[in-house]
Amino acid sequence: MDPITLAIAGALGTGMATGVGERAGTAIATLAGRVRQRITGEPRTTEEMAEALEAEFARDPAFAKEIRSLWQQANHGNSFNGTAQNVVQITENSGNITFN
Repeated sequence: MDPITLAIAGALGTGMATGVGERAGTAIATLAGRVRQRITGEPRTTEEMAEALEAEFARDPAFAKEIRSLWQQANHGNSFNGTAQNVVQITENSGNITFN
């Protein structure tokens, strides 16, 4: 299963993210509304929601693109895909960072 779709489904299942900024909050609210318009019924698990999203994404690639764009806005583009020994992700920093 696509990890981004699974992350979106997980966020929807947990009532979306908490403590997000205003811009992210708007994107999350828009994303949730668009998904509710498309996904009928009440998927009970993250996996069920992810499966429903994947089916809808396959049916309508433009919808998939819109939802992924909203997800990126909500996450401020702070994502990592790949393999690494160490990964550090931050949204704000007001000082120096040193890695040894």
